[in-house]
Amino acid sequence: MNAVRIVVAVAVAGLLSGCTLVTHLGEPQAEEPPETTAAQPEDPTGHTPDPTEAGETEEPIVPPDVPDDAPDRINVQLELGVPHDIIGKEGEVVGTITVTNVDDDTTCPSTHADESKYGKFVIASFELTAEESLVDQSDSWYGRNFDLSTIDVIDPFTGISLSGGLDYDCLPPADRLSTVQPGNTESGALAYDVADELFAIGWFYGHQYFYVPPSVWGGL
Repeated sequence: MNAVRIVVAVAVAGLLSGCTLVTHLGEPQAEEPPETTAAQPEDPTGHTPDPTEAGETEEPIVPPDVPDDAPDRINVQLELGVPHDIIGKEGEVVGTITVTNVDDDTTCPSTHADESKYGKFVIASFELTAEESLVDQSDSWYGRNFDLSTIDVIDPFTGISLSGGLDYDCLPPADRLSTVQPGNTESGALAYDVADELFAIGWFYGHQYFYVPPSVWGGL
């Protein structure tokens, strides 16, 4: 099976703590006065901010276990109901992906569903179209079909998979999103049993990292 990596990220704007170098220049002196730096703000917890430490950002972080031979990735944020092109290795459009809905902390519609093992159920709905040209993709990172079972629920700040994962019993078989073959369009949903309250949804196709941040469906 062609490898399709996912990974669904997100993140929130933060502050960069640091120190500002202040040089005092005055009249000529016998000795040059030493440079001074602004004091670090005190933290009631006793933590000293790292001047190089970045805060939360709008860009999701690519998971750290991405292999070295993977193509350079770009982040593509998806909005509800807005189709986005899926690009092949040579820059051609090989399909479109649309996130149609995200139900956070919901109940499973299947009568065969068990209780959540991790904390809550999340159901994400998609529509995918695969162009006929998808069959021509030959690189291992660019699959010849769209296997959305590799969509993942991730920490929006680190890109690491959350505890839990896909729950196949949560949805009736007719509602589940199936693999999309060249020339076809499929609609359906994927259900996840996860522990964390704050999450993002991520999916890799080739050089594109498609992600749905919690702000898209009111998760923040």
